[in-house]
Amino acid sequence: MTLRGFTVPPEATYEENVRAVVHDKIKFSSAFSGFIHKFHDNIPPPPNADDNVSIHVVNYVLNSVNVKLLKIIENGLDVALFNVYIHPPSKILKHHTKWLALLRGNVYTMTEGAGSPLKVPYNCSVCRGEDHPTGLCAFTKLPGWIDRSQAATTIDAEDDDLTMTIEAGSSRGGRGRNHGAYQNSHGRGRNSRNSKGQRGGHNNRRL
Repeated sequence: MTLRGFTVPPEATYEENVRAVVHDKIKFSSAFSGFIHKFHDNIPPPPNADDNVSIHVVNYVLNSVNVKLLKIIENGLDVALFNVYIHPPSKILKHHTKWLALLRGNVYTMTEGAGSPLKVPYNCSVCRGEDHPTGLCAFTKLPGWIDRSQAATTIDAEDDDLTMTIEAGSSRGGRGRNHGAYQNSHGRGRNSRNSKGQRGGHNNRRL
């Protein structure tokens, strides 16, 4: 989930502020706690057999809340967005979808403004991630990364060169197609009508 709308500069020091807001929203909302109590198949059991499961599952989710700054540029200005990462209580698809709807259906308010989830998450065309635009994908910064668009241009150019080479080779071969044809020991070509083998071929038949 990506939040935007906070009136803060794009600095990582505000990550903790946003984390605290999201943490408290989940902790004090009966909708969130009720959901976690009901669907928590993706949360490991408590370390001690006598621990309260209801408290454990909620605390597990709360302790997993993590926030990272996403700095983007809009109209030439730096803008602060914040990506929120939370361990999902359920791995069953329909329950997970409901969990995401709960998170994205809230507004997260603090002194520095209110953060709302993006209505349409990002969809990076490189890694398919939803927490950054394609232009900020970390994969493209890896050593040895090959840009797909540049690679496609290079391949197209190589294909053009190969086509030209083949066409040029075909043209040369057409002019000298029979120059290297097989000749027998008498210097005549394989297809020569006057070859000795054809003139006297009937004398060599087995009876």
